[in-house]
Amino acid sequence: CIGFGGDDTYRGRFGAGAGYASVLGDVSGDDEYLVTDLAMGAGLLGVGIALDLDGNDVVRSRSLSLGCGIAGVGVYEDRKGYDMVRGVALTQGFGMFGIGLLFDHEGKDVYTAGLYGQGSARTQGFGWLVDREGEDTYRIGGVILNAPLFPDVHYSFGQGYGSGYREDTGGVSGGVGLLTDGKGDDAYIGETYCQAASYWFSLGSLYDRSGHDTYSAYHYSQASAMHATAAYLFDLAGDDAYAAKLGASHAIGHDYGVAFLLDRAGNDLY
Repeated sequence: CIGFGGDDTYRGRFGAGAGYASVLGDVSGDDEYLVTDLAMGAGLLGVGIALDLDGNDVVRSRSLSLGCGIAGVGVYEDRKGYDMVRGVALTQGFGMFGIGLLFDHEGKDVYTAGLYGQGSARTQGFGWLVDREGEDTYRIGGVILNAPLFPDVHYSFGQGYGSGYREDTGGVSGGVGLLTDGKGDDAYIGETYCQAASYWFSLGSLYDRSGHDTYSAYHYSQASAMHATAAYLFDLAGDDAYAAKLGASHAIGHDYGVAFLLDRAGNDLY
């Protein structure tokens, strides 16, 4: 499906590779995408690609979307514009037994996800969200409560998160989840297991190159490595604020976990 111009509205399922290959390309215009599950760059035993080259767009998707690869490859790319991008779960750069990629080149963007997104991976997966430029907001959580540990706080599993399946007899190793932001004053908002976090033989990383950034989370966040795993948070420039409501944050390696937080420059608040 190729759209060459105009302010378009897409409904249904586009750029979804469910056992096959599917491509959506929109060249220009302020577009609205109101799509269902498995859409907008989703590969489920196949290849799904969605490209939007220009325009201030609104994307409202559900699960398995916006660069999601499950035993396949899913890619979502946006070149220009101030965009609002929303997904529920397994979205915005998620991979499990496959590769999920989200690329955004410029613009002030707002990313909202519920669970497993914004650079997240499970077993043998690779998930990567890359935003090169713009003052962006990343928010994830609000779907499944982290009960009984926290009766009013949700899981995030995103913003640079990798996870395996833990069993003391071995379990299953995880994947690699990465969030990379190049330029701009950004806000990262999450709840538990987010902002460079990992669990059980996996890797989660958040890399922010520049800007006065704000990181806000609740628990297991901001370089938190739980059980034989690794987590890395890099912020290279800017006056930044790191807020964690509870412990297991700010470079904690637990039970053979390796965690690393590097803030290279700026007047920062922890």
